[in-house]
Amino acid sequence: PPPGAAPRGRPATEKDKNEGFQLLLRYACRACHPFDESGGVVAPDLDAVRERLKAGWVARFIEAPQSVDPGSPMIKLGVSAAGSRQIAAALSGDEAPAGAEPFPPAAASKGETLYAGLACAGCHGGRQTWARPEGPPDLTHIGDKFQPDWLRAFLQKPSTMRFWLKVRMPDFRLNDGEADAVVRYFLRQRRDVNARASSPAEGAASAATPAGIGRGKILFDEYECAKCHPALGASLKPEEDLASLAPSLHDAGSRLRPGWVLRFLRDPQPVYPGTKMPNFFFDSGQPIEEDAEAKLAAVAGYLMTLRQGQSLRSPK
Repeated sequence: PPPGAAPRGRPATEKDKNEGFQLLLRYACRACHPFDESGGVVAPDLDAVRERLKAGWVARFIEAPQSVDPGSPMIKLGVSAAGSRQIAAALSGDEAPAGAEPFPPAAASKGETLYAGLACAGCHGGRQTWARPEGPPDLTHIGDKFQPDWLRAFLQKPSTMRFWLKVRMPDFRLNDGEADAVVRYFLRQRRDVNARASSPAEGAASAATPAGIGRGKILFDEYECAKCHPALGASLKPEEDLASLAPSLHDAGSRLRPGWVLRFLRDPQPVYPGTKMPNFFFDSGQPIEEDAEAKLAAVAGYLMTLRQGQSLRSPK
C-alpha cells in the first residue's frame, strides 16, 4: 500500500490503544524517544506522531523500519504486524484511552510514596554508592538503565545479581499495583536529563546481525569481561578482590536498556563517577581502539542477546 495508507483490517479499538500503550512500555520506546513529558532525546518526539504521521505508515515503519526508510537508524524490534498496528493506534489517536496513560503522574506519585515509605534511600541513596561496592547499587538514573518489565519482576521477586555479597535486596511482597507504581516513579522521575545520542551505534546494539553478535562475543572474551562480571555460581578464588567485581551479565538483554549500555561502554565515568569500569573504546571522546565504533556496537549487540538461562557461548 502507498505511504500513509490506513492499517489493514478492522478500525482500531480502545482495546487496541490500551494494548499499544503496554507495548510501548514493553519495548522501552522511551529509551530513545521523548514521550509523555520525559524519555530519551535521541529520536523524534512520540507525542507529535498524531499531528505529523498517519497510522498506516507508522505501523509499517514499526514493523520493518528499513523496508520503509532504508537509511533510518531505527532498530527492528521484532514487533508483530498486529502489535505494530496497536502501537500506531495508541500514538495516532486523538487522545489516550481512559486509564491507558503509560506514565501517569498519580501512579508515579504513589511509587514515590512507596519508595520513601520502604526507606529505599537508606540503602540506595546517594551518588557515592560506587565507593562501597559491597553495598546496594545507586538508583539515581535507574529509569535509564533497566527495562520496565525486568524491573517490575525484580521488585516482586528479587533475584541475585552479585552472588558474592552477603547483603540482599529484601522481598517487600509488593503486589502488582505497588510494583507498577514504583516502576512508573523510576521511569518518570529518575532519569538522566543529560543523556544524549553519541553515534550511529545507538541503533546498532539491538539490530545487530549474527556476524556482529559473533564478533561481540569474541571481543567480550578478548576483553576478559567475565573476570569482573562473573557468571552466576562461578567459583571465585580466595584471593579474589571482591571490590573489583560487577554484576553478572547473564540476563543483560532482558535487564538493561540498549541505549544505556552504549553510553556506559562509551564513557563509564559520567554515568557512574568513580566506577572501576575501564574505558575500552574511547577516552575523553577520542577512540583508543581501531574501529572503536563498530567494536562498541558489536559488544553491546552481543550483550543484548543474553537472556536468563542462556550461557555466554558464541552464537551459532
